[in-house]
Amino acid sequence: MKGNESNNVEEWVGMPEFVQEKQEPYSCIRIRFADKEDLQEFAEMIGQKLTEKTKSIWHPKLVRGINSNKRYASEDESILKKIGDDALDEYFELCQKYRCFDIPRARKLANEALKYYKANSKGRTVLAESQEIENRWYESLKTNPDYSLYDDEYYIIEIWACWVVYSRQYILMLQKISDRIKNIKSIADLGCGFGYTSAALNEVFPDATVTGTNIESTTQFAVAKEISNKYNFKVQPMVTEKANLIFASEYFEHIENPIDHLLEIVDICQPSYLVIANAFSAKSMGHFDHYLIDGKPVENKKVGRIFNKKLRELGYAKLDTGFWNDRPTIWSNES
Repeated sequence: MKGNESNNVEEWVGMPEFVQEKQEPYSCIRIRFADKEDLQEFAEMIGQKLTEKTKSIWHPKLVRGINSNKRYASEDESILKKIGDDALDEYFELCQKYRCFDIPRARKLANEALKYYKANSKGRTVLAESQEIENRWYESLKTNPDYSLYDDEYYIIEIWACWVVYSRQYILMLQKISDRIKNIKSIADLGCGFGYTSAALNEVFPDATVTGTNIESTTQFAVAKEISNKYNFKVQPMVTEKANLIFASEYFEHIENPIDHLLEIVDICQPSYLVIANAFSAKSMGHFDHYLIDGKPVENKKVGRIFNKKLRELGYAKLDTGFWNDRPTIWSNES
């Protein structure tokens, strides 16, 4: 009852404090099975259903949601406010349903990554994992790009920091000028991570349908699918239909042939607006030293201008937003 919200707050004053401890595993191990029969034999021994697709379980079986009807929730809670420790733990708990990892360690690394992305150089001192995964990626480019690193434990941590520091901020900025972006009925969120960007876009544009894309076989895709059920958006490997608005935060630099991919996206979606934040020249996991333009390698620092030129050739022009460093850049073909 909205009319009594202030009374509810007053009544809460003086109530005893309650802290819900996080349920974390005592131990986490990997078990390998030689064949399907061994897997089923083990499943019968522990009394749980296991298949080739099972990524992790609790033993004894964890009963989820038994206290779900005892949670206090604010009606005006925004996905854009999910940036604190509680939100981080909620994210890790979702991830742990699909893979096993050390949550306390992951939490520490995530907080250090946040410090680094917020221009605190001290945060990088404990992020040896970041440098390792980055080195593995660039080493793989000598032969074939190792896209399995997108499901690496550290990358799962990295995309949380990217949500808090980058993509969330871009959507907040987009929200401030949403009155200038008209007739948005459908949105494609390219490379949606674990789904918070898609949920946030759905919040900023409540009349639009939102579809997020990601690599299907990864933990982040599975988490995004689960979050999509709560926040009413779709998740799929690739766009397949028209979208009025394209949101691409730190996305195209992960594509080796970004211009060809841009043309494919525009052809399928026929967007009126593209909200883009590219970082082709930055050195990071998933980026390339050289990109393929018309089948020929082009140095990464030259690709940004080529990309923007192609958008102009396609009939798009930059909106004058006043955003610092023009990030994100909003392109429109609306007259």
